[in-house]
Amino acid sequence: MSTANFSFKENTISVKPNSEGNTYRIGHEKTDFQSIDNPPVIQTRTPRKPTKVNTLNKQIETIKQTWNGIVLDYNDQEITVRLEDLIDRSNPDEIVVLSTEEIDKSDRPLIQKGSVFLWHIGYRQGPKYPRERFSKISFRRLPKWTKKEIQDANKLAKEYSDFFGTNTSHSA
Repeated sequence: MSTANFSFKENTISVKPNSEGNTYRIGHEKTDFQSIDNPPVIQTRTPRKPTKVNTLNKQIETIKQTWNGIVLDYNDQEITVRLEDLIDRSNPDEIVVLSTEEIDKSDRPLIQKGSVFLWHIGYRQGPKYPRERFSKISFRRLPKWTKKEIQDANKLAKEYSDFFGTNTSHSA
């Protein structure tokens, strides 16, 4: 592999050691890199580990706590929720009052009694970013049931109720 040195004063490039001491004058016909058949490989003098540009802006989130929440009551300023600890299930459920400012504007129309959400608390950091704490609440978005799906579910529930509830003539 050839290495090259560039001289600003003379406007030349010297290629060493695999070539024969050739000097290419930049900008002259048949001596610049676009017009020769085997251009020399130009390397930096100190090898550096390449860094992908897209990893510099990447942030890593470390989740420290996660709750499953259900809205119990709400008004314009605050919502009352029951939280179930998903990290340590032995912890009892908690009743908490949250400000509606904690909820993303796109999720606020989803606030109603019985709405389900996830609440994550953790840290976010990256090569270009300092460590910071974050809290993220996201409401579950499920498609609405159709009338036919509700009728089918009610029919199946009735069949199960008839089978398990009223038929007590089982012999042991």
